[in-house]
This record gives sequence, structure tokens and C-alpha cells, in this order.
Amino acid sequence: MRQSPVISILCCVVLLEHSCLAKEYSFYPDSVVEMLAGSEEDRGTKLRMYVARWLADETQQHTPTDQPRLPQARLQLVRPLSVHRAGGTTVRPTAICYDERMLLHSVDTGDEVERPGRLSVAWNHLIASGLVPLCSRVPCTDVALVDALRVHTWNQVDELEQYSFTATLCRSKSEIRLSGDVFFTPHTASCARLACGGVVNCTRAVLNQEAANGFALVRPPGHHCLGKPSGFCYLNNVAVAARFAQHWILSHRYQTDVDLASVPYSERPRIAIIDWDVHHGDGTQGVFQDDGSVLFCSVHQHGSKPEHKVLRPPHNTPRSSVQSPSTADAGDVLAALSSEKDATDDHRGGGSQDDAGDDAPISSEGVIVEATGEPPRQRRRREDSSNDAALHLTEVTKEEAETFFAKRGWLRASDSPPSSSPSGSSLESAHGDDSSSAIEDKPKSRLKRTAKFDGDTEGSTVEPLLNDDVSESSDIDAQPFYPGTGLVDEVGEGDGAGRTINVPWPAAGFGDLEYMSVLQHVFLPAVREFAPEVVFVSCGFDCGEGDLLGGMRVTPSGFYAMTQEVLSTVPKCVFVLEGGYNLTTVALSSEAVLRALLESSGVSNLPRSALGATRLQTTLAQVLAAQSPYWSCFKPNSNNLQDTSGVAPR
Repeated sequence: MRQSPVISILCCVVLLEHSCLAKEYSFYPDSVVEMLAGSEEDRGTKLRMYVARWLADETQQHTPTDQPRLPQARLQLVRPLSVHRAGGTTVRPTAICYDERMLLHSVDTGDEVERPGRLSVAWNHLIASGLVPLCSRVPCTDVALVDALRVHTWNQVDELEQYSFTATLCRSKSEIRLSGDVFFTPHTASCARLACGGVVNCTRAVLNQEAANGFALVRPPGHHCLGKPSGFCYLNNVAVAARFAQHWILSHRYQTDVDLASVPYSERPRIAIIDWDVHHGDGTQGVFQDDGSVLFCSVHQHGSKPEHKVLRPPHNTPRSSVQSPSTADAGDVLAALSSEKDATDDHRGGGSQDDAGDDAPISSEGVIVEATGEPPRQRRRREDSSNDAALHLTEVTKEEAETFFAKRGWLRASDSPPSSSPSGSSLESAHGDDSSSAIEDKPKSRLKRTAKFDGDTEGSTVEPLLNDDVSESSDIDAQPFYPGTGLVDEVGEGDGAGRTINVPWPAAGFGDLEYMSVLQHVFLPAVREFAPEVVFVSCGFDCGEGDLLGGMRVTPSGFYAMTQEVLSTVPKCVFVLEGGYNLTTVALSSEAVLRALLESSGVSNLPRSALGATRLQTTLAQVLAAQSPYWSCFKPNSNNLQDTSGVAPR
């Protein structure tokens, strides 16, 4: 039997523990020395349990039958709810998986955005909305080792366990932090296995036709993970489930266990993955970039250009000194505004013109009233809640927003004041302000992950950002959004050429209309031509409005419409939670997605909801009922509901 690296390490620890000369082994890493702290009985118990578990796993993994840890027999689901249509046909409900054990992956720093509340708040909201009882509950179990190894190497899975075990023995710290967005607690490995296994179980339920579609409410997310943990991700949940689906389909097609690695890409079942998380799914793309049997589509933020905002002169600029854009050249107007701004800054001693004094009067609505008589600036006062404050970041001043992020360690403040720095504040550089960007005066090598970028937490987990041959005149800014990958020319390699479609947004601020346009004109036409057997959606809600990391503005109604659009193309879908860090946005958007999934599965008489999309349907039905006596196109049995050329009322 091959000896696992972890067994060798643990043997060394056991020998070191029982050696009276342990204090002389100063060359051992601090993490190993910390394992020796505490009660001898506790240490011995933990070591024996850990060694026994891994020995059992090693034995199962390397037996001649190569059996996984979990049986591959058909999973017995919780008895699904029997819902009947008017015609008497039994409806297969939506499969949903959730497990409160996934909440254990957490730290008590108070400023983590990938926190347990992302799941618990959303799950409680789904229960309160009455949607969970209409679903088929699928248990979350540890992912089978044979399933995980179709995507990850043995060393990667083994390293995950070792870090979590080390965190169990390191009592002086609450976690082992590899970077700002990757930390290990005693429960990290088990939570990652549960999340990945839950997605696989949802997939199995859909493939077994025990459910029409599935929604996996899991954490930690997975679409950044490839060769190592990255961006809050430890196992690539969607990639593992996609490989499992291919193996399941082939095994049932040929009525035998098929080795997926020996099957050419051209003969594998086709799988499509749509990723609308605000961050590019670099890990998922890396897994399938040369695989022609998997279509990967991603729409994500990449650039940091300014959003579409209302432009106006500085507050102290006399209206008469600025010519009307309708009669003056645009360049002259911009030059006039620039000169006025410089003059205003000099008059104020280099301070920012957006600064408001502490003694500025405030109206009853909390809006600051300018003493100059100019129209008041619509700036909200700082909120106590991180989630609520994130909703209004575009309405606060530059300094307040910078302070908001700097306090939480999400954004490094600039080394010099915004008024005197040639590149402006770090927030200006991240959002592509008109002032010169700080990255322009730095050598090209600075484009590597040596600094923190907008949308990222502390730490660097991705190596390259841009190709060295990216021109300075590129339509996407030189300082990209995390992880900096997903350009339009990344289309796949080898057999997978043309199987990767990336839509990188050049700025923040895109919403329902833009995302629906991408689905209707790019992703879904390609999916229809590709004809996959199942579709996975990396459903990140951090592209929703108010997210703490993302800058997009998709609403819950937008997620509802997007889900309907995907299901109308391929009904057999599994939606998997990825990002999303505003608790309210995640909860409301989860309801929108689950409602669309249940409607697609044939469940009728869903509970009433305050979701805008459902209110729209109710309002339109009332309007059509009121107008049907006067318009033939609005008659209940009319086939001209889309025809706007009806007879006008007399």
C-alpha cells in the first residue's frame, strides 16, 4: 500500500511528541511545534483518530476495485412532495440542498465578507417564504473521493485535510490564514467536502429524474479553485459535478462503470456551464479550457472604468462662466471645468471639493445643504451596517468610501492625500477616475498580483493578470477587477477551442438589461447549438445591486428573468451558489431563482411574494382583465396578446 504524505508527517509528529529532546528541534515549522501544545490525552486522541481515518481512506482508494469513500449506488432522497397539475400528471419538484454544518467554516474577525450569514439568512428567508416545503430536500454528504479526483489531484485534496487538521491543533489562533481570502479552520475541509458533495447529490437527483432541476445553497464557493485554494474557494464544486454528470451519463448509457479519463472528448456527454458571478470563474475555465465536451460561458466585471453618472460643474463654478454644451465645443467645456476645478482646489488649500465641513447644515432628510446656495448634494450619511452602506457607496464622497473600505481591510488607502497625489486616491484609480492612474507610472511588471485590486480582499492568490502584449490603448483598463482573467480572446485551447466564451464588462454599473442581452444574444444561442445534456449555472449573487465586493446592479427580478431564460432553453439545470456578500441581496435573489425553478418544474399556486416580477404578473393580469371588454387583443382566448395594433376604443 502506498504511504500517504500525511501519514509520514503525522508519524514524525508522534515521534517528536514522545521525544524528551523535542525542545531541541528548533528547525521544525511553528505549525508543527504548536501541535505539541495542550493536553497529552487530547493530542493523542486527535492524532489516533486522524491517522485511522486517513488509513481507511488510503485502503479504500487503492484497493483493486478502486471503490470511493461513499457508495455510488443511487442516492435515496427525502420523500419528495407530490404535487399534481390540473391534468393529474405528477410534477417532479426542484431539488434543493442545504446543511447547517456548512456554517462552521468561519472566523470571528468581524470583517469577513464570505461569512455563514450568506447561507443562514437566505435559507431562513426561503423557509419563511414558503418555497422550501415545495422542494425535494437532498442531503449534503461528503463528496466521494473518486469524484473529487476527476478534477483535483490527490495532493490538493490531501493538503486541504492537512491544513484543517493543523488548525485543529493550533489553539493559539482561530484560523490558519494563507492569504486575505483563503483561511483554514478546523471545519474548513469538512465544509468544502459537504458543499461539493451537495452539488453532486443535486446533480444525481436531476439525472435520475427524481427532480426537474436543482438549487444547491452551499458554501464555500468553488469557481476560483484549480490548482490551489483561491478567492474563498477550496474545491471546485461545479467542475466536480460536471465531471460526475459525464461519468453518470456514460455509465448508464453503457450499463457499466466507465473510466471517464479514457473516453475522448468528442465522445463524452456535452455539458454547459454559465457563470454570472461578478468575478471571472478562472478555476472552472482552467479545468475545461482544452475540453471540447464542456461549454463554459462567463459574464463578469473586468475593467474599472467610471460608471455612467450625471456630470455637472463644480459647486462654486458660476453658471454664467460655463458655456452651454449645445453652443460650445465639448473640449472647451471640459477645459473650462478643469480650470475651474484647479482654481477651486487652490482656493481651498488643496482640499477635495467634495469635502463637506462638519458644521454644514443638514436637512430633515439627512441631505447636506451647501451654504453657497447651490443645489444640495445627494450624499447620504454613513450607515452602520456594511450591507446597507454598500448600497449607497456611489452616493457618498470619495473620502468616506475610502474610509469605509480601509477600515475593513478591503482597500488600501493611498500613501498621499487625494488632493496632492498625482494619481489620486486608490479608490479613484480602482474606478478609472479622469486623473492619471497610479499604474501608468509603474513598470509593466507591476501588473502582477503585487497589489490589491478592486473587488479582492487582502492577499494575492492568482499569479498573472494581463498578457505582456496588452496595448495601452486597450478598451479595458490596465488595473482589472479580481482575478484579472476572462478576456474576450480567451476562447479555449486545442480540442476546447471555441468552447470558452467570456464577456468582460469594462466597468461597474451593468444591470438587468445588459445581463439579459448577454444571455439572449450570446450565451443561449451558443448553448442551443451546442445541445448539452445538462446545464450548470454558477449562480453568484455578487453581481446583484448592493454587493460588498461587486459593482453591478442586477435586481432580484433580473435574476428571476435570467433563470427563466436559461430554463426555457435547457430545462435540466442545476444552479449552484457561488459569490454574493450582501445578505439581503443573497436572500431575495435566492427566492427569485428558486421561484423560477419551481415554476419551470410545474409547481403551481406558489405562495405570494413581494418580488417585483410576481407583482408585475399580478398587475398585468388585472390590467388585461379591466381592458379586455374594449380591446380584442386582450380577450382571454385571444392569440393576439403580443399584437399592439388592436382596435382602439370608441
